[in-house]
Amino acid sequence: MKNNFDNDELLKDVLADAAPPSFRDELFARTLQQVRRRKQLRRTGSALLATSAVVVALIFFARVLPKAKVAPTRITTNPLLIHSQPLAANMIVRTDSTIALVNSSSSAGAILKSASAKYLFSVIGDDELFDLLDGRPAILVRRNSFGAELVFANPADQDGFLIR
Repeated sequence: MKNNFDNDELLKDVLADAAPPSFRDELFARTLQQVRRRKQLRRTGSALLATSAVVVALIFFARVLPKAKVAPTRITTNPLLIHSQPLAANMIVRTDSTIALVNSSSSAGAILKSASAKYLFSVIGDDELFDLLDGRPAILVRRNSFGAELVFANPADQDGFLIR
């Protein structure tokens, strides 16, 4: 047999409605509030589901249904016949000859003469060439009777040097 007095008291409170009336009223109000909230959430969810189903159906039918095709316009004129019309006067470009001729007199200009080309350079001989080298070692190599090549013994002299 059970001798637990707390459980008996609890059982008596539940069966006898021993709770104060204010507690029961508040408990009843909160229960009704939660029931109404769940009902509202169900309605909102159903409305959202129905709206999204309609949107998906519209998108599906917009993609699946064939689009109306516009018939190409037919050319009623002969494509091999060329039609033309004259240009408007404001579209034509014209030039005016407003350039004046410049007259010159022979007394205003000076006549210049240059020296002849035969006095611009002079031919030197082998001895004069070696004198210009200022004692640097070099060889004059003749390839044919008309040409010769100057070869320096020091490669640094090949790029040039100062003459004193």
